[in-house]
Amino acid sequence: MATGVTEIVVLDDDKPFVQAVVERLREEGIAALGYSSAKDFGRAARGGQLRNVKLMFFDMDLSSRSRGSRKITAADVIPVARTYVPSANVIIFSEGISLENCILCVRLGALGLIPKSDNLEQLLLAAKVYPHIGNPERAIEATIDDLWARLQGADARDKGQLLEMLTANLLATVKGLSFVDNNLQILEGEIDLVFENNVDRPFWHKLDSFHVIVECKNRLAAPEKEEFNALAAKVAGKHSCRAGILVSWEGVSRGFRDLQRAKAEGYKIFAIGQPDLAILKSMPRSDREPHLTEILARQL
Repeated sequence: MATGVTEIVVLDDDKPFVQAVVERLREEGIAALGYSSAKDFGRAARGGQLRNVKLMFFDMDLSSRSRGSRKITAADVIPVARTYVPSANVIIFSEGISLENCILCVRLGALGLIPKSDNLEQLLLAAKVYPHIGNPERAIEATIDDLWARLQGADARDKGQLLEMLTANLLATVKGLSFVDNNLQILEGEIDLVFENNVDRPFWHKLDSFHVIVECKNRLAAPEKEEFNALAAKVAGKHSCRAGILVSWEGVSRGFRDLQRAKAEGYKIFAIGQPDLAILKSMPRSDREPHLTEILARQL
């Protein structure tokens, strides 16, 4: 990869076009990566490979990677970018931009939309002026709304990933919680999400947990004792961590609650269900921390 002051990602289902754009950017000393598959881009983003990226170019129409009869568009991948590479700006290019898709992409945080052209100098110009920024707070709220809507009709294959993305974005808006890692491998297994706890409230101080780990489960049956024990083991195995939260779309079982009430020493395990997520999503950002604190405090 060429060295430069920034790193740029190009996503388009036209592989030769991606290669041409990346080569042109590198000629200008701009470090760039290209993807011709939304799936490959998502895997790289979730794997932490794109955390230093500052700008992403997405083609509006990614139809060669369609899911059944529904075409994939830039609006499908912007939430992935907002979740796992939140500091990156997104620019959409397209040969034909529908007003509906344009509005949706802007709501989700796209910095701008430009015509797709074989003239690579247009993309190069956009790459050189990427520091212009939008409204990140408004974009994350739009992302939360979009992910919530997608969850309602998602199939089992997609629902788990959507739930994880919704949780990452929603908890990142809680004052004092900072999203710091995902898919973290430790001896006890993989941790979905890791948050840094700097919430200035006695409840959170008493947890004595600099890190809070979050596991997201989408299963037909409510999580049982096995899930409690698995999460507790990860909490015990994670440095600077004494608290874990299980986010379960179907809630948790009586067995899970029984273990919570047992009050095992050294760590605290909490659960958040679909009704809790719905309330947190619908309230103003400033109210989320007090309400989340109340949800968790009731479980002690």
